[in-house]
Amino acid sequence: MQARTIIPILLILFLAACSNAVDTADTPNLPEQNEILPSPTIAKPTATPNVILEEVMEATTPPVEVADNAPTPVPTEPFDPEKWQELPVIPTSLPPQTYQIYELGQQAGRNPQAFSKVGDCNAVTPAFLGEFDLRPQYIKLGDYSDMQTTLDYFAGSFGRESLAAKVGQSAHSVMSPLHNDWKVCEPNETPLDCEFRVQNPAFAIISLGANDAYGYVEFEDSLRRVIENTIGNGVVPILATKPDNTEGDHSINRTIATLANEYGLPLWNFWAVIQPLQDHGMVNGSAIHLSWSEQTSTADFETPGSLDYGWTMRNLSALQMLDAVREMVQQHELAQN
Repeated sequence: MQARTIIPILLILFLAACSNAVDTADTPNLPEQNEILPSPTIAKPTATPNVILEEVMEATTPPVEVADNAPTPVPTEPFDPEKWQELPVIPTSLPPQTYQIYELGQQAGRNPQAFSKVGDCNAVTPAFLGEFDLRPQYIKLGDYSDMQTTLDYFAGSFGRESLAAKVGQSAHSVMSPLHNDWKVCEPNETPLDCEFRVQNPAFAIISLGANDAYGYVEFEDSLRRVIENTIGNGVVPILATKPDNTEGDHSINRTIATLANEYGLPLWNFWAVIQPLQDHGMVNGSAIHLSWSEQTSTADFETPGSLDYGWTMRNLSALQMLDAVREMVQQHELAQN
């Protein structure tokens, strides 16, 4: 019984605030063996970020020969940033740019079975995905047992404490060496570059914006830097909409969706996941803190009522997003061989 009470206590400690300024307080430490897992023993990327970024941005889709009797294709509806709320939670297909980033990352030595978390309090371990690695005894997949393949595939990334995710972080601070972990990172290395060097991931879940509503730096410019740095490192950015609307006009989520479309990246529309929940998946009276159950873990998708909470739905939908991206990338690889 005592072990079960640890979960809500940890969540309270980790999620006490997503402040509008960078929180300099240290987040609680995980057990030492889980703080920073060893880097994979594979070759580190050799291509420079500018080379990969330029190759992706300059690439054009080759013309496709169409038979004379082929039906006239239906024009694709232009992206409307005002309709971002209607976008699916999980995409059913990936843009060609995503496959190209992944392939260039593989050529550079990225680990296809590793992902990084980049973000604020909504991306911090153990609350975000951590229990899949750290407390497997509490995992109850229920109707989502098909997610086990992805849990096995990315094992080790779920419970790892990212060097690019911390309480109070913004899109600007993740690109500032002033906010790196000096015990692990190199001098003048940004938290993002440090994380990619240590973890060597093929994918990165980028969940930013909660601390950018009142920032002094333009969010779009900052997120562009994060995206282009990630692409340049041969890492596929998986952008996530944020759960709150502290800015009042949903402009941050609109920007996230717009840039995902512009760069040809997968978008996890998490905002849409929690809208049907009580208080839109937020702690009652809070504008930014996701709700959680005091009775079940955030990796329990089976116990009745467990899916009524913001944090549980966050972890379930994030796992579904990783599963979808993994499967589509692998299917594309098979088709190319």
